[in-house]
Amino acid sequence: MKRETVVAGSFYPGTPSILNEELGKYIPSSGTKKKAVGLIAPHAGYVFSGRCAGKGFGSVVIPGTVIILGVNHHGIGHPFAVDGHDSWKTPLGEVQIAKELGEKLTASSAIFKVDTIASSKEHSIEVQAPFIQYINPNARI
Repeated sequence: MKRETVVAGSFYPGTPSILNEELGKYIPSSGTKKKAVGLIAPHAGYVFSGRCAGKGFGSVVIPGTVIILGVNHHGIGHPFAVDGHDSWKTPLGEVQIAKELGEKLTASSAIFKVDTIASSKEHSIEVQAPFIQYINPNARI
């Protein structure tokens, strides 16, 4: 099951060429990239937060699997949801979900539950995905 975009075209460009161009402006093309355990990045519309998010994502090595902790602004679904989709769609294509990691989380702690409803209207993770795709198109979330 594929998670369709919710805020493409409003929080960030919905057209691949325009999104690529905008990400290219936000993400520094030079500089040493650091290995990081975590990154705090904003999740507002790119007009407000794109420059800050691009600087953050552009300064680190994006690994093959990225864990994104998102908030649930709408209060629907499980409060500690592990996404149940197979992939998330963005204008840049699909980002595959690291399902085996989600299975480990739900098996190791009763607090987590697989849920596709929690992300159905949520933008906090969706706006991060294109930055990850742009830097490492093979990364999974």
